[in-house]
Amino acid sequence: MAGSPGSSYPGYTGGSSYPGFPNYTNASAIISGTAGHAIGATIGSIIPGVIAAIVGFVLSLIAVLFLRSGFKSISSSNKAYGLGGTGALLELIGFLLFLIGFIVFGALLLASPSAAIAGALGMLALVAVGGIMSFIGVIMVLVGFWRLGSANSSGLLKVGAILYLIFPFLGVILLMVGLDPNTIKK
Repeated sequence: MAGSPGSSYPGYTGGSSYPGFPNYTNASAIISGTAGHAIGATIGSIIPGVIAAIVGFVLSLIAVLFLRSGFKSISSSNKAYGLGGTGALLELIGFLLFLIGFIVFGALLLASPSAAIAGALGMLALVAVGGIMSFIGVIMVLVGFWRLGSANSSGLLKVGAILYLIFPFLGVILLMVGLDPNTIKK
């Protein structure tokens, strides 16, 4: 029976004032143990997401650097493609601003939640400016791909540039297929 002497309830001491219910005298130990398990479970579920975000960010950074290099290379023969290189640079700067905003906000949050609240608007502004710069950079890169597709009569590049805005994964696949080095003229 619940609350009887010898029961396995934590914190039970005999002599409850309500028959059939345990007398919890060590409630703080029960609560802190539960909170510890909850915090551990939360951290355990956050860490894989943080690792995935870092890997995704590094891969995106590498992709933008290659993109900038490629547009810089082909813009030497045709200045119309320079827009793609400039867009990749804006995207890179936007990525970095976005990252700095999140890192500083996270550091403030760990140091003092009140400092994080006070600095939240500044960090949010930095993240917003970085996001807007990255978006403008992406649009400029896609215009560069559109121009490259028009100059080479490549429907795949044009469709990939448009599709990238709606379904980025499919857009990237079409852009990669359309960027056949044997058919692209500088």
